[in-house]
Amino acid sequence: MTSKDKAFKFYRIILTKANAFQYLKDALQESKQSEALQILTSEVTNAAVVGEGSYGKVYKHLHLGMYRAVKHIKISNETIRQIAEDEIKSMETYNEHENVVRYIGNEKNNNDVYIYMELCEMNLKMWVTDLEMKRQINIAPLEVLKQITTGLQWLHEHHKILHRDLKPENILLTAYPKVKLSDFGLSKPIHGGTTKLRGTHGWMAPEIFEETPGQKAENFLVTPILFITIFLKIQYQVPESQTTIHKNNVI
Repeated sequence: MTSKDKAFKFYRIILTKANAFQYLKDALQESKQSEALQILTSEVTNAAVVGEGSYGKVYKHLHLGMYRAVKHIKISNETIRQIAEDEIKSMETYNEHENVVRYIGNEKNNNDVYIYMELCEMNLKMWVTDLEMKRQINIAPLEVLKQITTGLQWLHEHHKILHRDLKPENILLTAYPKVKLSDFGLSKPIHGGTTKLRGTHGWMAPEIFEETPGQKAENFLVTPILFITIFLKIQYQVPESQTTIHKNNVI
């Protein structure tokens, strides 16, 4: 086994711990281990796009010998920078629940932010609409519902937080199988958060349009999600021009 292989093995062991990426990066910087730091923070290049979240695309990226999901946020102004910082802070806080996508770490420069996360096999929309993908993950619709509500309850009760963009694209599935909530770019505290219109057209409760968001508004969305997991059908397609209402009314 070469020194590089040994380093990869060591890094992979460390990265099984919560928030380990940032701790390891800081330690390498302090000890001036430039070569090891370069291996750890390799750029996202020629990576396959696997999804798109709030304000950024998500790539499949080989990182320390393991495939990760990397969300790339292009910083075009200070508002987007603050949104990226808020998302990182949220993911660091909600990192320890099995029904929330696992946060690995982040990289930043003047123009870009990269958020490293565990890579899941597919999102709920793919599972519902693609029969071949559905065969890859055998999970009952009621189990999907149970795990979604478990994750939401944990966010609401333990962290007093609203996700604010719950939709099939932001619900991920792993091979185990596990269901995980993802994309916290729009999340806000239940008390004292903004009442402005947020979310994706077609996946917004009536309370959102009445500017009275809260737990009831998020719980409302569990019903249509259950419907599509049972009947394996998205009832309608939202026009592309109407899918990103939150981007036109930023915080």
